[in-house]
Amino acid sequence: MIKLIHTADWHLGKILHKQSLHEEMQLFSEWLITLIKDQGIDLLLVSGDIFDLANPANKDVKFYYDFLIKISKTGVKTIITGGNHDSISLLNAPSSLLQELNISVVGGVPDDFDQQIIPIYNKSNHVEAVVLAVPFLRDHDLRQSVSADKALDRSEVIPAAIRSHYERLFVSAKNKFGNVPIIAMGHLYMQGAQISDSEREIHVGNLMGMDRGIFPKEITYAALGHIHKPQRIDKLDHIRYSGSPVYLDFSEAGYEKIVVQVNVDATKIEISPIKIPTFRHLLRVKGSLPEVEQILDHYT
Repeated sequence: MIKLIHTADWHLGKILHKQSLHEEMQLFSEWLITLIKDQGIDLLLVSGDIFDLANPANKDVKFYYDFLIKISKTGVKTIITGGNHDSISLLNAPSSLLQELNISVVGGVPDDFDQQIIPIYNKSNHVEAVVLAVPFLRDHDLRQSVSADKALDRSEVIPAAIRSHYERLFVSAKNKFGNVPIIAMGHLYMQGAQISDSEREIHVGNLMGMDRGIFPKEITYAALGHIHKPQRIDKLDHIRYSGSPVYLDFSEAGYEKIVVQVNVDATKIEISPIKIPTFRHLLRVKGSLPEVEQILDHYT
């Protein structure tokens, strides 16, 4: 059995109303490391938007690398995909070094298409699962996946291209590794997903929202990123967003932040959301200036 944790949308370097969220991410990193150790996790999936900006500050890049070193020391296999906020070159630059730490990074669609197919080995060195590590798909990626003349307009081309991308990977993985659980990663907007004010760039393949048909029916689990509220898609347990681990906007104040633990083998899958401790509470205060001042004076 493979035990994995699904998380996404770390947005390292995020500033919320001039307040850095570095401390919250530091506390989350410590909590996640403890969880990985305590639960005996084999695989960590991070589905895009590692950074909040394509050109993050040096201190945020350092935090990222320090975090990955701590993760690697747990012995867990880690797979990281790029999101729409991420720089492909920044994520990919240290990929050879990170591979030595058992960390695979797919910042963008690679020249070798099948590099998005990552086998997961058990202690007996047998392939126990396969991950389709699909990053955020940009315009040029979609154009390569389907010809423009196969659809009437952009609203049809985009879903067809994304569906073709996953289908091509799925078929290749099945041909290479046979009948093993296949887990798809993705960073995109699914139909019916509830968004908050913090998803400020929903675009390229995400405008109209994708339906669950973009994934082959035989997919065991879809680990999604891009939407910051944890949620299932079409009430299906196996297609879901983990959401962001910390509050990125006041519109998220009512969300319960989670990571998703998934235990999977050839015959069954167990999915368990795990609540992340609240490291900083968001409080909204309304009223006249004297009323607000009074509330804040008595807030503890």
